[in-house]
Amino acid sequence: MFCSITNSNSYWIVLYFPIWLGALFSFYFSWRVIQILRTKDVGMRSEFKSVLVYPTILAVSWLPATVGRILKSFDIQIFEVYFFQLLCSHSQGFTNAIFYGKSKLKKIWREFSARSDRNKQIQKDFHSSDNFVNELSSKLM
Repeated sequence: MFCSITNSNSYWIVLYFPIWLGALFSFYFSWRVIQILRTKDVGMRSEFKSVLVYPTILAVSWLPATVGRILKSFDIQIFEVYFFQLLCSHSQGFTNAIFYGKSKLKKIWREFSARSDRNKQIQKDFHSSDNFVNELSSKLM
């Protein structure tokens, strides 16, 4: 694998430290936002924990790479760690998109269901008024 950073210690400073610092900040601020929103009666309690999904994806995506770097610093090479590193590090964006799309699909499904319920009610009202018109016309004739 090619990388311009040749010093092993530089990896920690340039790459892994900012990533894990960002992941910790994401977890902390997401947790704080959830705590604040719980004190306010917002009404979106099921959505609160989904906020923690994105920092979790970040941590899971970079955990094998970090473990691989630690093992490499001790001259230990385990194929499975490198395999998971390859798999996880290249799937972070895809996984984020899947979870983001899933939350959007839930919203779209709720709107569709609400419209479907309204359409059923309109059809029911229409058919009941149609029956009323038929009864009225039969009585008039």
